[in-house]
Amino acid sequence: GQFTEGRRWHDLAMSAAAEPGDHAWAVFGAGVLAVQQGDFTTGGPLLAQATVLAATAGDEDLAAHVTDARGMLAFNSGDLPAAQAEFEAALAVYERTRFSDPTALVTYGRLASVCLLTFQLDQAIQLCQECIRRCDELGEQWARGTALWVRGGARWLSGDNAAAVEDVLAC
Repeated sequence: GQFTEGRRWHDLAMSAAAEPGDHAWAVFGAGVLAVQQGDFTTGGPLLAQATVLAATAGDEDLAAHVTDARGMLAFNSGDLPAAQAEFEAALAVYERTRFSDPTALVTYGRLASVCLLTFQLDQAIQLCQECIRRCDELGEQWARGTALWVRGGARWLSGDNAAAVEDVLAC
């Protein structure tokens, strides 16, 4: 129900936003929530619209967030190569701009999840460790928990069961 309520509020925000930037962020938010709810038919076009709005506004931060969300759409649609490319592109901007918000740090875990599913286990672990390092610097816990969970999966697939259990319990 929370995604449905969030989508309702984003629909209202898209209609009411007076500033183009506010409207663009509302379109992005509506797209993300649709994707998270599994409504790709609605989420895909909203993210395409948000891509155009971000480019028109020259909003690099929004563009990175939209790229990350397109990666979520690709991942959840089963297109791992597209997801990897989108997550890598978003992460490159986030790293350069020093992560505008804590949720951007979760992109490490998303990219690591792609690596996990494509059996690039060392890369998945490295991405998670970088995320954990950055989270520890900032005191961010949500992205840290995600990174620990994914790293636990990578360690389990690598045969390091003790470390995998440690990570999963820590998350």
